[in-house]
Amino acid sequence: MKKLTVLFLMMLPLATVAQTAYEMCEKGIECYDKHQYDEAEKWFLQGADRGDARSMYHLGKLYEKVHFDVNKAFSWYMKSANKGYAPGLCQAGNFYKDGRGCEKSYSKAIEYYTKAADMGDAGGLYYLGNMYYRGYGVTLDYNKAHQLFLEAAAQNSLNAQYYLGEMYARGQGVKKDYAKAIEWFEKAIAHNDSFATSMAKGRIADIRKKMAEGK
Repeated sequence: MKKLTVLFLMMLPLATVAQTAYEMCEKGIECYDKHQYDEAEKWFLQGADRGDARSMYHLGKLYEKVHFDVNKAFSWYMKSANKGYAPGLCQAGNFYKDGRGCEKSYSKAIEYYTKAADMGDAGGLYYLGNMYYRGYGVTLDYNKAHQLFLEAAAQNSLNAQYYLGEMYARGQGVKKDYAKAIEWFEKAIAHNDSFATSMAKGRIADIRKKMAEGK
């Protein structure tokens, strides 16, 4: 019994550290949302020091969106990605795709998107689908893009829903179907994102005009 008690006490600090890292990240997010960026950074750094991949990801976001330091942002996203955190993998892929804080590499971008997609992450599925949709680093493949967008859209990905609308409107990899295009555009509008709503409403108007003209 004494040995079990000692073993429990030895394990307790590890559980406490893991819980504390999560809580530190949560406090950092709370400060970030209140635009208290210095405080947010302190909390994220403490979480990152304890190996928390989510804290590392949010440090990347802080340096990208607030401090506008793409080199540090990329460094933190990579640390998060190397721990297998899906949003970190996606951002590492985005930075490689655009050549921000690193040398531009579609192959590297695809590598990180694929890792996230293999985890079933909606972002990874969408970003990988976008590479096939545009033919970036791979042979353009609308069928593959359509399948990946569908998987992402099933998780309510706004971008995937919008591009499915485009594919049905244009007949890319699927039979042209204006009704389905409108359906997907309306799903994108339901997210209440001002930019996506404006784009999707514009596309629906275009489609209805074509339908009226019998095109």
